[in-house]
Amino acid sequence: MIFNNQKIKSSYFYEIDILRAFSVILIFLYHYDNKLFKLGYLGVDIFFVISGFVITLTLKDKKFSLNDLKNFYLRRIKRLYPALIFCVALTTIFYLLFGFLFQGNNIKDTIISSLLGYSNFFFHHQSKDYFQQDFLNPFDHIWSLSVEMQFYVLYSIFLICIYKSSIKNAFYIFVILTFLSFLYFVILGDGFFYNTFARFWEFGIGVILFFLYKKNFSIKKNIFYISFVLLIFFFFFGSITGTKKIEILFCLFLILILFLSTQHFKFNKFFIFKNNFFCYLGKISYSFYLFHFPILYFLDLYLPRSYVLFASLLLTFCLSSFSYHYIENYFRYKNFYYSKFKKYSLFFLSVLLIFLIFFLNKINFFSISIIKKINYLERQNIMNLNLNVPENYKIKKKQFNLGSHFYVLGDSLAQQYLPLLDSSNYVGSLAYFNSNKVCILAVDINSEGCNKLIYEINSLKNQKKFLFISFFPSTHQDEKILINNLNIFLNKLSNDLNIILNLPVVLPFKGSACLITFKQCSFSKKYLINASATKRDLFNKLNTIHSRVVYFDLLDLLCINDNCNLSPKNNNNILIFRDNIHLTLKASQYLTSKYDIWFLDLFKIKF
Repeated sequence: MIFNNQKIKSSYFYEIDILRAFSVILIFLYHYDNKLFKLGYLGVDIFFVISGFVITLTLKDKKFSLNDLKNFYLRRIKRLYPALIFCVALTTIFYLLFGFLFQGNNIKDTIISSLLGYSNFFFHHQSKDYFQQDFLNPFDHIWSLSVEMQFYVLYSIFLICIYKSSIKNAFYIFVILTFLSFLYFVILGDGFFYNTFARFWEFGIGVILFFLYKKNFSIKKNIFYISFVLLIFFFFFGSITGTKKIEILFCLFLILILFLSTQHFKFNKFFIFKNNFFCYLGKISYSFYLFHFPILYFLDLYLPRSYVLFASLLLTFCLSSFSYHYIENYFRYKNFYYSKFKKYSLFFLSVLLIFLIFFLNKINFFSISIIKKINYLERQNIMNLNLNVPENYKIKKKQFNLGSHFYVLGDSLAQQYLPLLDSSNYVGSLAYFNSNKVCILAVDINSEGCNKLIYEINSLKNQKKFLFISFFPSTHQDEKILINNLNIFLNKLSNDLNIILNLPVVLPFKGSACLITFKQCSFSKKYLINASATKRDLFNKLNTIHSRVVYFDLLDLLCINDNCNLSPKNNNNILIFRDNIHLTLKASQYLTSKYDIWFLDLFKIKF
């Protein structure tokens, strides 16, 4: 059969705890700053491998009878749900008191999908990009727990089928299934991230590692030292490519080396294992993972950026320690609880979930007036400031017989100006081309989308036409590719086209802090230019290479002389920035009149 009774040495638990601690730190740092710690998301992939290993260890002596299956699910429920329900309940209470209620319906759906274990499919259906963190939903991170729950069900069913059919060499069947999942992962496009079947192979690696571990492979102990250092270097100092799939593969390859090389040395010789803190952090890593994101959500909203890292680390550690000792361990290990829980748990859990779903939907949850009265942000009148995301804006202006013809090319930095341009008196027709999906400047300038845009612009004769360009490259490599491709792109356009290039404005803080934290949010123009210098310098050469390129600087509209006031209290009660780079919808529309003055003064065109 697939399992035998060979014992696993006890040092295994130290390996797992250290990897858990390492992984949860990476995830925390990624959610704190996904630009600085851009590979931290791979901590989730390491957790998937660990789960495959640990679940196989817990099932190695089972006969997979109906009673074994029931006990397995009960143990998983006891392991996962108490802390999950505690976290969801506590976060929901704080959200109702201090969160952005305009996201209420989405929050409600996320809570339900998280408790029922399908939030990954919920996010996939929403086409939510995990790598575009907006901190508008404090439950975004629970998708990975749903993937784990689904794996438990699929894996247990597989083992039951293998056991009942008495198939020999079942391990090789599992290897084949893991390989098929890997092929699906490779073939699948961008939709792989939330897809359980495209992630099954990562759990499969953990299962395979369990069997390889038992085989006592003879690998020199020095490999562990080298691979652990490489793993740390890989996470903190960049990747070998910019491709997410290659990054995941390289990361898990290092994990494979780690597991196989830990047979032949004592852990206490390696410095990180001398400190019990890392082992303890590994033990509380589940609660740490659950609470770190909601804490970052609230602190990022209410504290200056410089305080968030230390405060969130301290608060997350304290709260996860409490959850581990008084929630996780209590429900997981209390025998008297288990004897009572075992018989009725599934029934009560089902009733609880049905009640929660009914409750959330029946009373419209986040829209009732009493909640608005107690919510801090509602009482500060933030809801009237309109924090809606401009990327969701639908273009209305398509009057080809009026004014000028505007084409907009770029990412979310370009999308934020769509409400502004759509409201302009001097924009007749407006068309947007997404630089990440339609005309992908960072990949191929000769793509169908780019050629379509070039053809559409060049074919428009005897018309006033403009191309508005704005994007925010995330890496230095992206910057080089984008500028090079943009030069090629501009050379293909007709000479009668006017090109407006937006200069990014990058705040050293979250825009909402102007209302919540600071009494007055006023800065010098020079200060904000210096804060944005890294990204703005990227575009400096373009107007010398292309004489038709003119710069559009948002600060020219926001600032009077050298004073830039970002506080809604002194800007017609409008919150200017919703984060550190994006305008709110209301601000984009509010700035239209100022943009029109700038536009007429620069181009001096008669309409």
